[in-house]
Amino acid sequence: MSATKKWAGLLALVLMGVLIVAVQKLSGDPQEAAVVVAPQPKPASQAPTGRETFRDLTTEREPATSTVERLTDAALPLKAAPARPETQDALTRAREQEEVAQYQRAQQAASSPWQRPLGASEPSVLAPKASPTQTQKPPSPEREDLLSTDTQRRNLKSRLAALAKLKERIQSGQYSMGDGEEAVTAMQAQFTPPPETIVGYTDENQYNASTEGMLTLPIGTIIPAVTLMKANSDRLGTFKAVVSQDIMDVTQTWVLVPKGSELIIKSFRMSGANEAINSVVGMSVPWIILPDGNKIDTSKSSGLDREGMGGISDQVDHHWMAQFLGVAAYALVANNTSYEGSGSNADRSYELDVAQGLREQLAPEVQKYLQLRPTNVIRSGQSMNIIIEDEVFLKPWRNIYEDYL
Repeated sequence: MSATKKWAGLLALVLMGVLIVAVQKLSGDPQEAAVVVAPQPKPASQAPTGRETFRDLTTEREPATSTVERLTDAALPLKAAPARPETQDALTRAREQEEVAQYQRAQQAASSPWQRPLGASEPSVLAPKASPTQTQKPPSPEREDLLSTDTQRRNLKSRLAALAKLKERIQSGQYSMGDGEEAVTAMQAQFTPPPETIVGYTDENQYNASTEGMLTLPIGTIIPAVTLMKANSDRLGTFKAVVSQDIMDVTQTWVLVPKGSELIIKSFRMSGANEAINSVVGMSVPWIILPDGNKIDTSKSSGLDREGMGGISDQVDHHWMAQFLGVAAYALVANNTSYEGSGSNADRSYELDVAQGLREQLAPEVQKYLQLRPTNVIRSGQSMNIIIEDEVFLKPWRNIYEDYL
């Protein structure tokens, strides 16, 4: 009981202390309570935190400047660049314009149809001016087609030389529109235009036509081709072949003979000491037919095989069996007929005459078998080459750069 009373007394004391404290709080000033509760302001001398220090560095620090810029702005002011004189700019522009003009003239000269003939010299500035009377030649009283080939070539060469001189005068600026009109008319009248369908001809120029503005297919040009028709050495005649690739000029800029052009070929037999064992068919190419129907005169040309040898050979039949039978038959007919028996001399004489007449009649026919020559058959699709034996002047077919325009 004493312990219970002791604990009850302590509990009563605690309750009384709590009540006293509660009464004091309720009876105090509310303003003082508010002051006590409100947060105290930070003193001015409080050290800043790490976040505030980083914020001050990023916002208040001056942007960094280069040392060179600082020294240049402070001590060494920039000097204005001196202006170029206008005369220097004018000279530069004039020089550039002159180079452009020279390039344009070179391009026009390269694409111009005017071509300097072979053997013609460069125009001389110091050369005396030729009078029209010196270039004009008196007309020949003889007909041009009745002259010899050498005479026609010399006349044509002189006319081309006169035209070359006239062109040099025009290019050098020593010619006016009213100067030498009669000479030009006389020289042009000496030439006759070729047929409309002929766009190329050899240097022999049997048409007496001008070659001005034409390109040259040089001597020795090889034209690959493939036969389109079957040819036989026993039946000589004309057959066709087709050009298998484009033929270019020496500058590799113009196509002179396009791929697909047809060749008109004439075959002939090439005889020799070894004809019996080496049979070859010779060929000449008088014409090349372009895809548009125009023709090129290539009479100065011949056919070669794939290895470059003259003539062409494919399937050869030597007729060995026929020749063997011919030799046997000739041996039987050529022998003298022997007659043995008991007949009269008249009978034997009659039979000998019959045998002799038979030999005389059959011997020529049998000898034909001994003279058989090999038969050479050229099948279609056989490759061959054509070689140009004389310069050919012709109009270009097309420019290789046309496909890119």
